[in-house]
Amino acid sequence: MPKVSIVIPTKDREQDLNLLLNSIKKSTFKNYEIIIVNNSNTSLNKKIYDFDKIYKIIENHKNVGLAKARNQGAEISNGDYVLFVDDDNIFEENCISNLTQTLDENKIFLACGPATYYYSNKEKIWFLGNKYNFNTSFFKFFYNLEAIEKINQRFIETDTLHNCLMVRRILGQKYNWFDEKVYLSGTEFDFFLKLKRKIKGSVVTDIDATCFHNVPFDFNKNILRRHGISDKDSKRLFYIQRNRAVIIKRYGNIVNQVSLFFIYILLFSYYFFIILINNNLQLQKENFFGVLAGYRYLLTKRLK
Repeated sequence: MPKVSIVIPTKDREQDLNLLLNSIKKSTFKNYEIIIVNNSNTSLNKKIYDFDKIYKIIENHKNVGLAKARNQGAEISNGDYVLFVDDDNIFEENCISNLTQTLDENKIFLACGPATYYYSNKEKIWFLGNKYNFNTSFFKFFYNLEAIEKINQRFIETDTLHNCLMVRRILGQKYNWFDEKVYLSGTEFDFFLKLKRKIKGSVVTDIDATCFHNVPFDFNKNILRRHGISDKDSKRLFYIQRNRAVIIKRYGNIVNQVSLFFIYILLFSYYFFIILINNNLQLQKENFFGVLAGYRYLLTKRLK
């Protein structure tokens, strides 16, 4: 049986996927299986994945979303740990080995992820971790190793992980993995908050484990991108706005919930003006309907 099941959701990025798979092939860790979940209308060209590890492919023939794709992969996984990694990442050769060692040696850790750098500028940090503020519904992201309070010299406690995360499979099976109705922004955070309600433990970044995110170094210079918004995927803004209410309603207190009613007004106005500068009508619609859906969830706790 494999020690680690590597689950890779992908959609129309075969070149990126190939880079990721080649980095897995070069990994010093060898006891794994690979599960590729394809959310594209176009089936994968299996010939380009001809290397020394058996892998499974799930063809959805449509975009079912990241959460569902991850769940599909996890459901057929066999490893002690499930490593979810997005298709535009590349592992350093010791990354999987170090993450596995972290969970093997630290039973209090529920999940761990690597320090993530830009592939195009490997000295620059893309993601180390973050802390969530329930009073504002915003994350504070870590970008400087020296300024972060570590558990020790190797581990940083974080509220969530994003593009690459290793989770104990037994926990996902017991607590039902990712909520598919949350769909996009916030699915990992919702899962970790759910775990922490049930059992004592931490989520950490292992700074001895390294992966690279294959996005341009100026990825976050655009003001929309800095807020997780893409004009190529306008629906993301709907879920960013709506899922603030999902997190606050499920895990915050009554003060947080009342505050969000007023914060939403400020958030809507802020996004309205930065979108106005970029002249994107569809984003304006998603901003409006996302806030509206957030209010609805605060009042009814129902997700459509």
